Amino acid sequence: MHLAIVSLSIINGGALVTEAKSLLTRAYASYHSYYGLCTTSCQVYDTAWVAMIPKATGKEKQWAFPECFYYLLKTQSDDGSWGVLPLTQTAGILDTSAALLALLAHARDPLQIVDISPSEIRQRIELGFSALHKQLNRWSDIEKTNHIGVELILPALLATLQKERGSPSFDFPCKAALESMREDKMACFDLEVLYSRKPLSALHSLEAFLGQLDFDRISHHLYRGSMMASPSSTAAYLIGASKWDDEAEAYLRHIITAGAGHSNGGIPGTYPTTHFECSWILATLLQAGFTKKEIECDGLQGLQNILGDAFQAEKGIIGFGECRVWALMDSLD
Repeated sequence: MHLAIVSLSIINGGALVTEAKSLLTRAYASYHSYYGLCTTSCQVYDTAWVAMIPKATGKEKQWAFPECFYYLLKTQSDDGSWGVLPLTQTAGILDTSAALLALLAHARDPLQIVDISPSEIRQRIELGFSALHKQLNRWSDIEKTNHIGVELILPALLATLQKERGSPSFDFPCKAALESMREDKMACFDLEVLYSRKPLSALHSLEAFLGQLDFDRISHHLYRGSMMASPSSTAAYLIGASKWDDEAEAYLRHIITAGAGHSNGGIPGTYPTTHFECSWILATLLQAGFTKKEIECDGLQGLQNILGDAFQAEKGIIGFGECRVWALMDSLD
């Protein structure tokens, strides 16, 4: 009996080692030398912003990423929202607000997307607004949320929705708290700072400043196609700038295909998260009891090299992604 248990343990142990090596190999194979690595799930919020990017070619204008618009149609819930998340009401409100803004943009100007009837989009918009009002009235985790820049993003979103809709301003129980949070944040922040060379965490949420910033003056902050590893912020840059940026477009096209959506139109909330991914995998395997000798393979060596190079390049302090995209201490923190 004892031998049988030992044999079974060896077999299971061997299988686990094989799975661990497979994980390392697949992770390293997914790494791109320029764009990095990311396995985070698709987010409606960022997808909605990318869906709102128009691109002019000559005298013709089209939606640059129609697949993102179709993703929004596929993910709208029966109640009209884009998900009611029990652990984070804030994320659900942001998702529904941004998706509604995208639908309004496409309803106003369908461009090349002619296979969706105007009546269907109008119906989806009505359901969406009804759901958003319910979400706002139930919102109770505003002071506990850790969503980056919500106190700047959501007021801007709601104001734009009100303007696009031509309806009265939104009224909900925690509106005063949200406005107070925004005022406190803006009191210690000058938008002019974004025109400097210093990378700031506000670059992660540029969509909050559409209509307030001269986006042509912040192109120098683009790093490997993204604004602070934020697809929504990169989308806002393409929407707000007067000149098209091929590098930013290439970044978004890469994450549509290489991200968790695998070309289904879904966009991750952050990309890349290279250092986080490598650290998480390696730390988890080592904490689970695997030894370096057991899981030695090209994938292990590859992830080690990525982290080693990052520590060297960034002088011992690294964040979630590639150099320059990790969260920086600044006037918005």
